[in-house]
Amino acid sequence: MTVKVSPSQLKPMIIHCFKRKIVPMIHGSPSTGKSSIVRQIAKEANLLVIDVRLSQFDPVFLLGLPDVKKDLAELIPFDIFPLEGQPLPEGKAGWIIFLDEFNSCTKAVQSASYKIVLDRMIGQAHLHSKARVVLAGNLATDNAIVNEMSTAMQSRVTHFEVEMTPRDFLDYAITEKMEPRMITFLEHRPSLVTKFDPEHNDKTYPCSRNWETVSKAITGTDFERWLLPLVQGTVGEGAGLEFYNFCQLKDHLPSFGSIVANPDTCEVPDKPSHRYALASLIVESINTTNAVKVMEYVERLPMEYCYLVVRMAIKMNPELLAVDAIDDWVTTNASRFYG
Repeated sequence: MTVKVSPSQLKPMIIHCFKRKIVPMIHGSPSTGKSSIVRQIAKEANLLVIDVRLSQFDPVFLLGLPDVKKDLAELIPFDIFPLEGQPLPEGKAGWIIFLDEFNSCTKAVQSASYKIVLDRMIGQAHLHSKARVVLAGNLATDNAIVNEMSTAMQSRVTHFEVEMTPRDFLDYAITEKMEPRMITFLEHRPSLVTKFDPEHNDKTYPCSRNWETVSKAITGTDFERWLLPLVQGTVGEGAGLEFYNFCQLKDHLPSFGSIVANPDTCEVPDKPSHRYALASLIVESINTTNAVKVMEYVERLPMEYCYLVVRMAIKMNPELLAVDAIDDWVTTNASRFYG
């Protein structure tokens, strides 16, 4: 059994492994954030990611090509790997060598990778001291292409199994400023963040990676009927239709202009689905200029919706904390807000 961790727990563990020269192996179902975590670490540490999909490699890529000189031959490594003595990438502090699909590659490729993982060598050349190595792969239970890892390799890495919870993805989506309508819909329907079933018969399914694609598809535009097949083709027919219907609720909501103009008297919806849709409307439009009026209205909502609006708004626009009305609300409700 592999130790199970959330993405938020895994990230500092990977960083600690890098500092202590330990090679981590991330196991997880498709779309559980394995590559996203690696890229987040790289971005924050100013490192260049070298994405190596081992299932597409032959052993020679990891060992090098033979170069015959008189009676002897030496192995010449491929230039995709950073070697000792090479300059750092322009503007970067080093590299992360991301050996993805590790347990999908052949036994021969696994064997060839021993030297990278254990000895930090490509053929006869040493990896650069500023290069970190991390492995990742899918789970055998997910109907993914997975080959059993040899006991020799199992003992050379530290194993983690990552599980993406709805809260993990929603926090990530807010931080990355994804489409607010999508975020509030998934706050309302967290069970649709991920509905992965290895036995599913549909062509696709709801998962964090696919919701991120939906965000790209509809950001900055109305979710009109002609876009529905695109969304359904990304997250599945049922989830796509439910999200479309959620987005059409705007016709039942007060306008943002009326909220700002009459925060004390503007109608407050009573249905939960309408309140979640309203949260999306407010988060999209609140700024430091209108925040005082908006907060007068928001505080008329039940606490869970008020909390949702403030948390999303601040993550998307940290400057809002400079507004006294928001800062006071956060201070007053600190135990819930930061708990």
